[in-house]
Amino acid sequence: MTHTNMTTGIPLSLREYMVKGVLAGGLMTVALQTPSVLCALLLYTSIVAGLVLALSAVAYNVVVRQAQPVRGRFWPFVFYLILENPEAVYGGILLGLFAGLANCLLARWSGLAVDWSVPELAGGVLLGALSGIAVPYLVRWHNRWLRSGTVLTIAGLVTGAFVLTMTWYPEWFPRLSPQWFAVHLLSAALLVHLLAFTGRTEESELECGLTTMFVAASLWVLLPERGRLLGLLIPLVWYVIYTGTMLPHVQVLKHVLRGWNYLELGQFREAILSFRRALEIQPYSAWAREGLWRVHRKLTADLLAQQPQLRELLDLDLCLQRVAELLLQGSPFTSYLEEADKLLNLVLDQDPNRRPEVLYWRAVLLTHGKHYDSAAEALLELLDRRHWPGPSPSRDSILARAWQLALLAHDQLTRRVEELLWQIPGKRIEAIADIEGALKKQPNDSVALELKEYLYSGLTYEEFEAVREADLDSVGHLDFSYLYEQGQQLLQQAERWQQGVGFLRMAAYGFAEKAPGIYYQLGELYRQRNDEATARYYYEQAKLAARDYGLDRLPAEEKQAYFRAVHQLAQFAYQNQDLDRAIENFILYMESPQAGTDTLRLITELYERKGDALSALIWNEKALSLDSSNPQLLERKDRYYYSVTPEDLLAQRPRVEKHFDAEYCLRKAKMLVDLRQAGEPQLEWALHLVRLVLALDPNNLRALVLAGRVFHRVGNEEEAARHYERARAARPERFSNRDEEEAWYWATVRLGDYYLSNARRPDLALQCYSDYRNSPKSGADTLYKMGQCYEQLGDTVRAAKCYQAVTVYDHPLASEAYAALARLEAAGRSNV
Repeated sequence: MTHTNMTTGIPLSLREYMVKGVLAGGLMTVALQTPSVLCALLLYTSIVAGLVLALSAVAYNVVVRQAQPVRGRFWPFVFYLILENPEAVYGGILLGLFAGLANCLLARWSGLAVDWSVPELAGGVLLGALSGIAVPYLVRWHNRWLRSGTVLTIAGLVTGAFVLTMTWYPEWFPRLSPQWFAVHLLSAALLVHLLAFTGRTEESELECGLTTMFVAASLWVLLPERGRLLGLLIPLVWYVIYTGTMLPHVQVLKHVLRGWNYLELGQFREAILSFRRALEIQPYSAWAREGLWRVHRKLTADLLAQQPQLRELLDLDLCLQRVAELLLQGSPFTSYLEEADKLLNLVLDQDPNRRPEVLYWRAVLLTHGKHYDSAAEALLELLDRRHWPGPSPSRDSILARAWQLALLAHDQLTRRVEELLWQIPGKRIEAIADIEGALKKQPNDSVALELKEYLYSGLTYEEFEAVREADLDSVGHLDFSYLYEQGQQLLQQAERWQQGVGFLRMAAYGFAEKAPGIYYQLGELYRQRNDEATARYYYEQAKLAARDYGLDRLPAEEKQAYFRAVHQLAQFAYQNQDLDRAIENFILYMESPQAGTDTLRLITELYERKGDALSALIWNEKALSLDSSNPQLLERKDRYYYSVTPEDLLAQRPRVEKHFDAEYCLRKAKMLVDLRQAGEPQLEWALHLVRLVLALDPNNLRALVLAGRVFHRVGNEEEAARHYERARAARPERFSNRDEEEAWYWATVRLGDYYLSNARRPDLALQCYSDYRNSPKSGADTLYKMGQCYEQLGDTVRAAKCYQAVTVYDHPLASEAYAALARLEAAGRSNV
């Protein structure tokens, strides 16, 4: 952490590095001077004296001016002075260094000491100060390995440069004494570490690199030539070990010591900050956590009211962790219970929103104290949602543990809680919802998993149904996969299969896509147990579930379960003579790929038994589309077409139109009409079939002609002629088939005969015969009849031509044609 001096504006970290640089540069320069015991004594005595004087001044200010008592806390006070007054420590050592150097120079001028070079001393101090300014920027690098490697590289380069210079140019160091040199460099290393430990800036790789360089240089000059490489290797290994593993511990130790000193002196805010910084470096530091707990134990409501700035620094999570450590022991001591109670009061006082967590730990505390009724009250308040209408992260974080304490942890407590808890409707499902919520956050929570098994084991379908109707939210949190798995297992147990049924029914509610299969399975279970009513109920549920979900969306396996269910329902209804239900379910079953002619035949039979000839006709036609030669179906076809009326067809035209077999009616009617021995029943049947066709297609040419033929056979010439006229008028632009063409020509010639013989309309008859001349069946008889028409119309010329044309044929009418010609000739002579 970087602090700023409010007077100079120079960051304290930079000032600390400058002092370290000045100290290191000064002592390194002294190490290169001529050895002098007197100068060494003067120098180090001055440094120690400067440090003592600076700390004494600070101590005087604290004890006398600030009136802080020290009695009984001497050593914490000493550590406090050293660790919390780095300015005094740095200033005292720096003042002592300059005073020592000045004394050495005075001793030189007075002739009491050897000659030292003032420019060298000044240059070393200045060089150290500049290094202290430049090098600290490395500390800002966040990558620890990059920072450590860079420092090690710089230290190695400097040490290597010194070693090479000592080796190649020894004459540059004429006054060098190995012992003198090593003593001052090791002293510099020791003092740099002291400054690093006491400073506000945390010790870093820079200080370790600097001391490593000093130690390596000292060992190089002290050791014999064969051991010098080992002397360089030892500091290198030490640097790697220290910065890699020990440095964080040293940093933590520094903050922990500061924290304990602050705690002993009653400076709680500073103590909290120190312990927190130690935990930032090492989150699992037992010393730091213990110190932070000690601080929180000393904080009371009165103290927090006096020092409100402490509220922002309180770590309530840590307080609750401490409570957990105190209470989650086999039999905690009374002092532990008292400490936990104090911490719980502190948490609740500072953050009322954490009341749920406090209630839980209070219940644990009361249980340890055997106050079971009070513990049960605390748990009931926590577990009852009515007390927590809004979101509560604190409650969510402790719910699983609270349910575990209430239901599984202690027999005495469980008995009291359950007596009240299960009286609340839907409380078990609410508890399950709480546990499922906890498992979503921590799927492997062993406590929640144990509770889940316990709570589900007592769940009933009746409770589920009651809650489902009243509170869909709680039901939606159930683990329907778990219910399904447990239900399948329970079905295999003779004593618990009914609970398995309930579990599967609940699973069907949550798994809409699996519901048809689940209900069908239950239906089969009860059918095998000869409980037809219940089996039928579950088959109906399977049908409804599938239709609600949508057949197109159902997986293939579930769709098959649906079809099996409706087939079973159809069979039940068929056996019980429930025609409507049997028809309904057999029709639904027809959507199955397994359905076929047999199902269609059953539907046909059911409609016949019901007296619905039209529906029977439709389904019989569907069956014939799959098995057109089935004699039973063909026999039924005759019966159904005879039974249905034209009015039936017209009333349900959209439903029947695509299934109506008009071709069958026309073929059958023609066959009946063509029978020479056809009596009234046959002709009536033929007319009925024709009328069916005409009900749906009034302009059906073949049907009109057949109707005319029937009326002709029964002697109703006028009705026959009327149908022939309709047939003649219905001529299409192009005949669709040969039968239609022949039918039209039949109607034309028969209508001509009617006009000629019955209606006495030779003009209309002539038009019919003229059109019939285009028929390939037209011949002498047509020409003869045309001659008759012309004769009746008085056109003897054309009549004669027609009769003459008849005489060309070897035809029975030839003799009559000759007679007609003679008659016309005689009539002509008489007229003349």
